[in-house]
Amino acid sequence: GHGEGDVYRPPREVTHISFTMSWDQQIEHHLTSKRMLGGALIGLNGQLWAAKNITVLPQEATAIAGMITNPPSVFGTGLHIGGIKYIANKASAEEGLVRASKDGVVMFCLKTNQAVIVGAMREDPEGGFRIPMGEELVNKFGEYLRGIGF
Repeated sequence: GHGEGDVYRPPREVTHISFTMSWDQQIEHHLTSKRMLGGALIGLNGQLWAAKNITVLPQEATAIAGMITNPPSVFGTGLHIGGIKYIANKASAEEGLVRASKDGVVMFCLKTNQAVIVGAMREDPEGGFRIPMGEELVNKFGEYLRGIGF
């Protein structure tokens, strides 16, 4: 499991206030260490900040940043990540949240002040890992980012 043989790596991003984790480490801490398949952070300008265990193509990052300002638009376009089209099954303008799925993989996109969190999960009902749990992890990451100004 996680934590065995992990090598300590000093944080790359240092603010004048404190040490902060790199964006990669943030994704790992909030998502992939908690059973999510992978994740990404995309600036609202369409710039990919980081991606872990998923591929987000530049044009996909741009499209996601545009879509998240009007989440219901995803029903017309689908959500494209890593060249795969995920079918949208939730889009909330109020929450700034989109959920889409394909072949058992569920993708979440959540708007924060400055970014979009992308979280990927595979549903495992037998193992007790269901969609609301993945959504909660993404929402908690969002609360954290908003809390530190992102």
